[in-house]
Amino acid sequence: MLILKIFLITLSYLPLSKSLASLDSILSIGNSEKRSLGVSDKSLSNPLSTVKTDFSKRITNGTPSSISEFPYAVSILVDLGSVEVHCSGSLITPNLVLSSAICFWDLNFQKEAKISQIYVKLGSNQIIKKKNSTYKVAKLVRHPKASIFNPFNNLALLFLDKKVPSDVALPADVYTGNITEGLKTRTCGWGVTSRDIKISNDQVYSPTLNYIDINISSPEKCKKFIEYYEQEPEDFICSLNINNQGICIGDIGGPLSTIENGVSKLVGVISTIGMQLGNSKELLLSDIACGKEGDGALYMNVNQFSDWIEEETKKFGSEFPTINTNNEIKKSVAPKSLKLNKINFLNFAIYFLLVKAIVLFL
Repeated sequence: MLILKIFLITLSYLPLSKSLASLDSILSIGNSEKRSLGVSDKSLSNPLSTVKTDFSKRITNGTPSSISEFPYAVSILVDLGSVEVHCSGSLITPNLVLSSAICFWDLNFQKEAKISQIYVKLGSNQIIKKKNSTYKVAKLVRHPKASIFNPFNNLALLFLDKKVPSDVALPADVYTGNITEGLKTRTCGWGVTSRDIKISNDQVYSPTLNYIDINISSPEKCKKFIEYYEQEPEDFICSLNINNQGICIGDIGGPLSTIENGVSKLVGVISTIGMQLGNSKELLLSDIACGKEGDGALYMNVNQFSDWIEEETKKFGSEFPTINTNNEIKKSVAPKSLKLNKINFLNFAIYFLLVKAIVLFL
């Protein structure tokens, strides 16, 4: 039981397609079962050039968007051989993408994925179908405090092997204003738009970029997700779902943005998805859905990590993104005395493991 509990915590912040690949040794999932769950064994001759089948699902109940509103939106694929990990990101300089550190582990969760396994695509709201605009990564830098055991400091920098032309994509300016409850924000992504989670081989991504409006909530309202991990509230942002809309697996690393003076600016990076298990002992995969009322998400506040971003861009010799680090700006909607412990933000891997655990330990 102890091993199982530790493993649950380890998996709670990983994209599902990645998490399931490591379940064989713990839950004895055979190859035939893996294939029935949608994990492809095919090698990728040209990742991102065509629609791929995996568990990654994105914006739930979203609205079609123009790339002009999110000219910095990035689709990321990590080809680990037997598993494809789909994440999102934001272009913040012509050759620098900001995403989530949790997207870039190898299958053993012990070291970084190889940069040769990472593919970055951007520049069109039809990005899944577009065959061009795929970029390779020259250097991957995860935040030094990033961990698979918690969702904080969950950031990674992807330095591209060449600059992205301005007629393909435009870097995001970072929002430096007050982040308060009720701030109007949006997030975007490509992928399955259905609210229902159907684990199958026939998932089809949306051909267009979709967005949803996100309502920023105070950390106090997100307390139901939090128990053990200590973190200052200004380092992260949280939201609760409304109108059956929310982010989903595959959106991790993507942008949280707001409009300031008519310009879309980057506020946060999606770190993890918050779901409530409830008190039911009979947990079924058919009950799982994205966008449920009461569930939510956690984001890293980009402006709070500006010093780290600047330090790493200088090391690489890249230009520094547009961030105005004004120390007088209010950092949080909650007092610093508030201590928020342990994020219970659970992704679908935990649901899957719990269902299996019920079978194993009955």
